[in-house]
Amino acid sequence: MTASQAKVTVTRIGDKMLDVSNMCKEIGLVKPKFDVNGQKIEFRDKVRWVRIMEFGKYSYKHSFSSDEAWKEVHMCQQSTLSPSPQLQLHNGEPNTIKRAKLNDIEKQLKYIPAMYQGLYLGILRNLEVHSSETSEVPGAILLLIMISVDYL
Repeated sequence: MTASQAKVTVTRIGDKMLDVSNMCKEIGLVKPKFDVNGQKIEFRDKVRWVRIMEFGKYSYKHSFSSDEAWKEVHMCQQSTLSPSPQLQLHNGEPNTIKRAKLNDIEKQLKYIPAMYQGLYLGILRNLEVHSSETSEVPGAILLLIMISVDYL
């Protein structure tokens, strides 16, 4: 079956988005700077291998060598973790867009294919409705859409 014959399912997920910004704090996880032996964790520059065997803990190595010992890190603030955080639905309030960004969108519109211009034109129409002296304009609420393609 070709891609053009595939069955496409569109699911709107905008009203199902959860706010996870406070989740780490609620379940008691932190980002430690030192491992259990007091060595500084240089994640970006030196860590080459990460192993997770238990929730709230991970081990790492600076090389792929089997001779190097695993260094352990505990990410828990407290001894008991909250089993499940209370997640709230995302409020869905529109964000503000700086006027400079809107001007940039207007300049770039000629390079955006016509089939994708609807979103940007809607944002620019929002600019015309809310034209004021402020540097920020209420933005559009973006609908998140999950598309799954089923090949039969």
